[in-house]
This record gives sequence, C-alpha cells and structure tokens, in this order.
Amino acid sequence: MNEPFHGTHTESIGKDLDARVRRIDLAHEPDFEIGPIKVRPSHRIIAGPTGEVMLEPKVMQVLVALGTSGGALLSRDDLIERCWEGRVIGDTSINRVISLLRKALIDVGADGVTLENVPKVGYHLNVLEGSTTKVELPTHKGGDDVSQAPRIGALALVASLAAILTLAAAALWWRPFASDPLPQLQIVMLPLEAEEGVDPFYATGFGEELRLELGRQDGLEVTSSNSAAQLLATGKDVQEVGGRLGADYVWIGALESSSERITLSARLVAVESGETVWSDTVSAAPEAGGTMPLRTARSVMDGLGRPFGAMSERNELRSEDFRLFVLAKGMLRSRDQSQIPAARQILASLSEANPRFGAGWALLAHATAIDFSNEEVFP
Repeated sequence: MNEPFHGTHTESIGKDLDARVRRIDLAHEPDFEIGPIKVRPSHRIIAGPTGEVMLEPKVMQVLVALGTSGGALLSRDDLIERCWEGRVIGDTSINRVISLLRKALIDVGADGVTLENVPKVGYHLNVLEGSTTKVELPTHKGGDDVSQAPRIGALALVASLAAILTLAAAALWWRPFASDPLPQLQIVMLPLEAEEGVDPFYATGFGEELRLELGRQDGLEVTSSNSAAQLLATGKDVQEVGGRLGADYVWIGALESSSERITLSARLVAVESGETVWSDTVSAAPEAGGTMPLRTARSVMDGLGRPFGAMSERNELRSEDFRLFVLAKGMLRSRDQSQIPAARQILASLSEANPRFGAGWALLAHATAIDFSNEEVFP
C-alpha cells in the first residue's frame, strides 16, 4: 500500500485534493523523473534507457496527473477534470490515452513502472520495489512538498509479477490461434492541396510522409499517383478515378499553415459506394509537425476498424528540422530538375545536424546521384 504523505492529516487531504483537481498546463509543468524515465512536459517528451518518445498532449497530461499524484489513485472523473478541463468525453477517449501511455512507457524501457487500472475505480502508477526505478516527484507550485515517493508492498509486487506471468502465458497460448492476415486494401492518394500560405513543395513532401506512414500499416497498400490527379482534372469523379486505378479508397486532403499551426484536413472515399468512410482534421504547432503523419495513420486505422500496428517516429530528427526535410523531399518529388541543387544543399545541412537520421542521408545520396544523371527524380 502506498504510504501517506508526511504532515498532518489535514495537510495530506489538502495535497491529495490539489492532485485531483489542479488542471494541467503543459507549458508550465516542471520536468520530473520516474526512476530512469525523464519526463519533460513542456516538450511532451519522455526519455528512458531504450529511447525517446514524443507524446500527444493529452497523453502527457495524463502522465503528469498520475506521476505527480504521490502514487494516489485517480478516478476517470479526476483525469477528465485535470486533463480534459471537465468536458464530457466517452470512455473510448480515456482508454485510448491510457493505451498509448502504457505503450510509450514500454518503448522507453520503463520496465519497473506499471500503469495499473483498478476496475470501476481508477488508475495509478506503480513502481516495483527492488527495481532501479522509483518515482521522484517535483514540487508543486505554491511550495507544497510532494516529493515523497510511493512504496510498493510485497502484495503489490506479487500481484504485478503474477500479472506479467499471466500475460506471457496468454500470449504463448494464443499464438497458435492467431487470426488470419487482414484483407489487403488499396488506397490511392490524390496530391495534397496546398492552401494559401503553404509552400507547394512542402505539401508534396508532407503527402509523401503520410503515404509512407500509412504504408507501414498491415493490410494497406498506399500509392500516390499522378494519373489519379490527371484523371480528376479531366472531370472524372472520385469514384471513377479510384475504379480506373483499381483502388478500394481514394484519399483527398488539404494542408493549411500559419505561424502557430499546421492543419491537415483529409478524408477517405470508398470507391464502390462513393461514401466518405473516414475524415479527420489533425493539427500541431509547426515545431511538432513531425508527429502528424503518425497521428493521422492511427486515426485512419481507427476509422477503418483495423488495429494500429507499426509505428515510426522520427526520434532521430530534431523537431525543428522536420519542415526542412519535408520541403527537400517535395522538391525532389516534383521532378523539377532546377530544384535538385537547393534540395541537396538543404539535405546536406540537415544530415550534418542530425547524424543519426538515416532517411536524411539516404535522400541526400539520392539527390546527389540524380544531380549527375538524366534519370527521373522518383520512379
């Protein structure tokens, strides 16, 4: 059982109440640690022994709520009050955020930290006793001292180990009965429409990033075809364009940009029925644009009722350089030979600043090779 905070009973109740109702503003939350896991709320980043992950804002807010509660159990209402500003939301939204947070903790190597659900009650973070991890809490604004880390007793340790063994056994038992591969779906992407203020090269490169991210999902084959755009330009409707190209769905999207936000509006149209089967609007601050392809792919898979699979976050690329990478990719994708020297210069500078970013080096090599040949930029 978690021990109460030091101080009088009244002080403990006051601190616990503050932990349950204080709404979270990520811009003003201090950095803290959960054992080997470093949490940087204002940057939406958690880092651990096996890597670094950028979290969605709501996921980071929930982590801050749980990580700064002194080990207290928070109900769904507590989380809604602190992270959704008390708005009415469905259970699906909370379940999704909890699932993403659990996966992120695994991805960064938080082996000793578990996010536990007490059915019909709420959630809390547990840290296994005897592991290298312990919760180190920041001091709340106003001088409240909540730095006492929770301790986990023998019963909690046994329960956690039992849960791990049960999950492992279930995985081994289930493997022989795994479901059949998902039916293959074909999506053809029309070029992203660049709204006013958006560089057409950037829109082209961004569309290619979206295509690659969607193409990593099981059961999806995604192509961006100039033929689709040409057919649409001749007056063919979306259904006919998709039918001509043998697609199940046609992707239509537009990109807007301002000094504060990048916004993608997109939809999927079923070729057979002509109905829009999925639509969404995804936005981010300019420096966080690199998260949008991944978030969009997850939204598409949810809309199609399919499990979200392989994830590819560009952790090795500085967030402020994502825009340059996409711009250079769009220059090359445009097949405009006059843009190749500028793209090569951007990629050379970007790769030097991000030496572990393999995709940048690969695209630089490609740009260098085609600059000395007459071949087309992309096959």
